[in-house]
Amino acid sequence: MDQYNAELTPDDPDRLPPARRRRARRLLAPVDANERAAFIDRVAHRASPSFDFFLFSLLAGGVIAAGFLLDSSALLLLGALAAPLMAPAVGLSLGTVIGSGRFFFRSLLGLLIGGMLVFLIGGMLSLVWFGHVP
Repeated sequence: MDQYNAELTPDDPDRLPPARRRRARRLLAPVDANERAAFIDRVAHRASPSFDFFLFSLLAGGVIAAGFLLDSSALLLLGALAAPLMAPAVGLSLGTVIGSGRFFFRSLLGLLIGGMLVFLIGGMLSLVWFGHVP
């Protein structure tokens, strides 16, 4: 009867069998704890709301509002294409998975501010267009 080995992965990756080394190279997240922490840090940095997110939220809000005011489907499509990637929404799920409340609430606040910017620009544009908010 074989004795169970409690150490599944040795500290030295060169001591791994060839099949495990190939599998470790194909993994999405690194095997080593330090590499995994650095990987999560890079993903968290990319998922954080940035200046570009807020700028494209303003731009998309203006274009979508103009599309509704002019009844132009082409402008609506352009506004949808100009909308920023929803990185803070990805940050919400990442904050939940890694258990970081600070990162979760920072992403939630960024998402809410971006949404408010879109509606604020749309309201201001309709105020300028009609003279009052309909």
